[in-house]
Amino acid sequence: MSLRRKTVLILLAVIVSLNLILYATAQIMLLDSFAQLEAQTASQNALRARATLDAELANLSASAGDYARWNDTYAFIVDRNPEYIAGNLQADFFVNLGLNLMAFVNTEGKIVFIRAVDLQSGAERDLPLGVESHLLAGSPLLDHPDANSSLTGVILLVEGPLLVAARPITDDFAREPIRGTLIFGKFLNSAKITQFSESLGLPLITRTITEVQLPQDFQAARAALTNGAATYVNPISSNQIAGYTLVNDIYGSPALLLRVDMPRDITARGQASVNLFLGLLVFTGLVFGALTLLVMERFVLSRLTHLSADLNQISTGGTLTGRVQVAGDDELSRLAADINTMLATLETAQTRQRESDLRLRSIVTGAPLLLWSADVEGRLTLLEGKSLETLGIHPADSLGRPAGEVFRNIPQLVSEIYRALKGEEFSTLVVVKDYTFDTRYVPSRGLDGAITGMVGVATNITERVMAEEALTEAYEDLSRQNQQLERVQELLRTTLDQVSDTVRRGADKTEITQYIEFVQSEFDRLD
Repeated sequence: MSLRRKTVLILLAVIVSLNLILYATAQIMLLDSFAQLEAQTASQNALRARATLDAELANLSASAGDYARWNDTYAFIVDRNPEYIAGNLQADFFVNLGLNLMAFVNTEGKIVFIRAVDLQSGAERDLPLGVESHLLAGSPLLDHPDANSSLTGVILLVEGPLLVAARPITDDFAREPIRGTLIFGKFLNSAKITQFSESLGLPLITRTITEVQLPQDFQAARAALTNGAATYVNPISSNQIAGYTLVNDIYGSPALLLRVDMPRDITARGQASVNLFLGLLVFTGLVFGALTLLVMERFVLSRLTHLSADLNQISTGGTLTGRVQVAGDDELSRLAADINTMLATLETAQTRQRESDLRLRSIVTGAPLLLWSADVEGRLTLLEGKSLETLGIHPADSLGRPAGEVFRNIPQLVSEIYRALKGEEFSTLVVVKDYTFDTRYVPSRGLDGAITGMVGVATNITERVMAEEALTEAYEDLSRQNQQLERVQELLRTTLDQVSDTVRRGADKTEITQYIEFVQSEFDRLD
């Protein structure tokens, strides 16, 4: 792979990695912040729904207070005047105030008057089932320690949740003793919930806490809110989030769950911002990557390409006399200068090596040597020496061929070559025809100690062997002559002793002559 392609890939990898890291960081930090803001907004919406309900109860309590602190009502709780009922407690009065229920209870806990009205038809209706059980003595609705006290809240009935407000009944100036309690009630029905939703500008859903088939999200909200949380937030889907809050009944027990739904516009905007940020990052990365690549191309890559081309031209030219171009004053120019210095050094070394090779080759080709090397498979990789002419072997035809094939007429040499390839270093005498070679075998090993081949040197010592043999023969002749000389000396000594003894004895001439002839015959035998 070219350096240019590597540079492009590295730049792309850096840009992609940087974008991924920044995108992940933005996802974690920015979107988390948006999600927190969205959850906070959903929680505030749930509290707004609770505040809307509280405002409705406050209005209901204010309306109840206007009628509870009135002299006519103060008198009616005692005398039960029918005119009061005819003038104030007709169906249109309920419809105008939006009331479903009105009850008057005296201080003894007895219901003086109670009426329920259907707001849709405007007609009186039966009392909601179970409502009277909440109006008995001891009910929180009837507990008013002073004339300014009030109680608002929710009671759960079979028909649904009923919003109630209870105010003590006194005179206009709240100076007389309390004579009872006035209770206003209105159902939290679909129409009222729709009204709340329009007021909030968001969908509102209510569920009773005791509902048997409570949806799963309300179950999770119930578990969280009944454990003390003021609100609960739940992302319903990727496009919608809901905030939940809990409403207690008049007894302080959990009664209603309010859910306010809102679109996840904040997260969507956050995601859009992150995507825009990513797009800008990608665009910026590509622009800066292209600029970086242009700068690298202008000041680094193109110069490296020229440097590589110059080196390639020098290497393909087969000579080290060429030099690379040096331009500028930076690391690349210093590298080019170092390369030129290295080329000059290599050129000098190459010249010296060539001269050394020529001298060595002239020595090898002129000396009575046979020099060869073989790889681990026994194939010849080097074959030189003047002795090749003697053996009738041509080096040009032998390189690369198995040693067993080249030296097939010299089986001893072949076997000893393979012996050296097994790791043994030794020397032997190899006799070829009338020639004798002193041969040395050395195995070659790599850095790991494994055998990579062998080197062999055979020196023609035929003349030396012949000289040694001639010297041996001359020595043997001289030894024989010395032995004859010793025998002559012994014979002469014996003869002289015999002649001296004959003369002393006074032997005649004939005896002496015979003895001399005997000695003469012995000398003849020595020759």
